[in-house]
Parts: sequence; structure tokens; C-alpha cells
Amino acid sequence: MNIIRGGVVAVVLAVCGCVCNAPCPPGQAACACLAGNQCNDGLACGADGKCAAPTLAGVVVSDPAARGCEVLLTEAPGTVITSGQFSGGVVGTSIREAPKVALTFVAPGDAPFPAGGVQLALAQGATSGVTVTKASCVDVKGARLAGATVTIR
Repeated sequence: MNIIRGGVVAVVLAVCGCVCNAPCPPGQAACACLAGNQCNDGLACGADGKCAAPTLAGVVVSDPAARGCEVLLTEAPGTVITSGQFSGGVVGTSIREAPKVALTFVAPGDAPFPAGGVQLALAQGATSGVTVTKASCVDVKGARLAGATVTIR
């Protein structure tokens, strides 16, 4: 019985030795970032120079009549927003010129923004390191909504 256990342990260690010493392709999870601090498949380049899943922060629009928003964000030192992520039919884009990030997005048809439909991908830092510097939202007719606010959670 002990011989069998010893053999199993030896095989496991041999497999781990092969896998653990395998090269780590840049851009993959837990591997070095690609040139320009880029990573593959939705990963973000962290402060340690390795790719990892980003922390997601929700973008919340206060007015349910809002159908489109333009938002200017400011990153605090140590916070890095890699991109805006959009789902639930929301269409949008983000542009980063540190420490500023511009985010624009529109709702799916004549409906409020779905919960989780707009998120920020943070490679470094916390939600508290993101400030909404300026935000402007419009209704279905394109009229500005004076009372609409945008918050990050």
C-alpha cells in the first residue's frame, strides 16, 4: 500500500515539475504583460507587471429616463482604469489618457440602463480612487437631464 502511495506521489510531483517549469506566455493570466502594458482576453496589466482579471466597478445613472451619457472620470494616484465594459445591450466606448478617462454609452432602445450594463475595469486601485469629474445624460429625445448623476460603485 505504501509503495502505491509513494508511486502516486512521485507521478504527481513529476507532472507538477513539468507544468510548474513550463514557460508562461506573456499576456496570459499570471504571466508578464505584453508590450505597452497590454494583456489578452479581458485581462488587465497590474502594478506587478502581470496579467490578471480586472476589478469591476459599476457605473450607476440616477435618472431612469437617461438613454445616453458622457462621463469624464479622474483616476487618483495608484488607480488605473483599463476600459469600460458594456453588457445587456448597452453600447459604449472608453478612452484613457491618464489620469482622465472618457466614457460614453447609450441604453438599449427606449429602456433604462440595465443593472450591471456599464462597468469599469480597474487594473489597479479601488473604486474610491475614481472620481466622476463631469457627467451629462440625455433622454430618448436627446434633451439634457439636468438632475441626472453618475456614480461609481
